[in-house]
Amino acid sequence: MDEPQEGVISPVNIFYSYAREDERYRKKLENHLSMMRRQGMIAEWYDRKIVPGTDWAKTIDEHLGVAAVILLLISPDFIASDYCYGVEMQRALERHADGTARVIPILLRPVDWREAPFAHLQPLPQNGKPVTKWSRQDDAFRDVATGIREAIESLPLRTNILPDNRQAASKEGDVHDEMDPSPQPQREERESYIGSYQHMKIFVRQQEEFDLALPRSMPGKGNYTKAYIQAKNKKVIDRVLSSLADACEACDLWWFAGYQHSPACPIKRLAEEVWLIQHNECKIIDLWVYRHPTLERQYVLLHLAPQLPFGLYDSDDANIDWEEAGYYKERYVTRGEYDDGYAEIDGEVIELHGVELRWRNLKDDFIVLVPKYSVYNQHANDQQTVEVYRALRAVAKIDQSLLQPLEQLERPFWMELWD
Repeated sequence: MDEPQEGVISPVNIFYSYAREDERYRKKLENHLSMMRRQGMIAEWYDRKIVPGTDWAKTIDEHLGVAAVILLLISPDFIASDYCYGVEMQRALERHADGTARVIPILLRPVDWREAPFAHLQPLPQNGKPVTKWSRQDDAFRDVATGIREAIESLPLRTNILPDNRQAASKEGDVHDEMDPSPQPQREERESYIGSYQHMKIFVRQQEEFDLALPRSMPGKGNYTKAYIQAKNKKVIDRVLSSLADACEACDLWWFAGYQHSPACPIKRLAEEVWLIQHNECKIIDLWVYRHPTLERQYVLLHLAPQLPFGLYDSDDANIDWEEAGYYKERYVTRGEYDDGYAEIDGEVIELHGVELRWRNLKDDFIVLVPKYSVYNQHANDQQTVEVYRALRAVAKIDQSLLQPLEQLERPFWMELWD
């Protein structure tokens, strides 16, 4: 098989959806994306580029319909705008659900957005802190630009972002088994998916690093046949997590919980029974590993026990699934203080240099750990993975029979290129 060749890749079309009141923030973000623009990675569009005398609504809809990445610049004015919220955002989310675009919410200014239709999407900045709440906004926009770059670099590997003919086939359920691969695309089409040979090398390296991390903690459980392996005790759970912590960066580990997903690094032990996975304080009471000859199907599944609230908020709402707080010098501060960057501690207002975001699940929860490029990070598989997640939460335990749909996740055709 010929290896995909490196070559020139067409720029990714980016669409800015924003309120006019946030124009100055859009310009700052545009400046922070300048390196990607100079590299030929992106081509941006926003309403200020509308030519006088043209049908502005039609023009916006046309550009919104072809963008591969849609940035929602979230603020009180965005939520209040009937056009931004009611037209552009709804169209963007439709395309995201279809797998024809990637929607990225960007938190510019504080606003109540947790119940918004886009709340299931991972926002930027990565810590969920609005740009205007950072002590240095350039640091916030750099974090946003880094996240956008990562999203764009992953786009060629997202098989839902397809030309019309393959998208139609996907919607019709034209799914091929690994033993009966789909017809190979032409070289030009294949390069549009894979991007470059460098991307393929990253994918292969991630899978191999993940595959090495598993036997280091569970020896004698090979991947030559499909197998569900449950950690026998807490010692084995800690061993698996320690191995994943060592390999976290090398395999670009991500966590998935329903529609929520994010990079998992760093992974580190906080206490005897508690591990930190990115921002999540996780009390892990059960762990299963799924081994498979096809490496990108392997995963680690964690059962997180309910934890006590942080004790910072006056709320007795039994429907709250999780809480957020800041962690500063071995004590917790409220999420509002984390956002502000200041907290009143022992009667004095202190600037929170180095404060960390922390999350706690208040009910039984379940997360899957996999490399970034895997069958679990495919829009086409969202329905199955979310249904399994909801089923696990309903019974509050890991039941192997509920995991069967994960064995049938669609394997994108480009992964066959390294078979």
